Amino acid sequence: NNTSLKILYLDRNQHLSRGWSAFSDILCNKSCIDATFNSNHTLQEISATGVPVDICNYLVINEYNSKEEAARQKILQYHFFHGHDNIHVFSDME
Repeated sequence: NNTSLKILYLDRNQHLSRGWSAFSDILCNKSCIDATFNSNHTLQEISATGVPVDICNYLVINEYNSKEEAARQKILQYHFFHGHDNIHVFSDME
């Protein structure tokens, strides 16, 4: 897991469009709650043309929150969006 890289410069990468889904999974792996919790919550900026909206959203969550809060927000947003599950179990997460 990345614990220090906050900005990634990819301005001159010609083949980046094929890799956006990989970046999306790195920043917020939605396969299960554990995977989302263990996703990258450190990276805050990707300097490139055409960064997809979902990746921009993950980067904003990372930038303005602690790693713990970023994980919590991503879990709540992507696993409990419809409110079908009991989310109070995350209130004491640190």
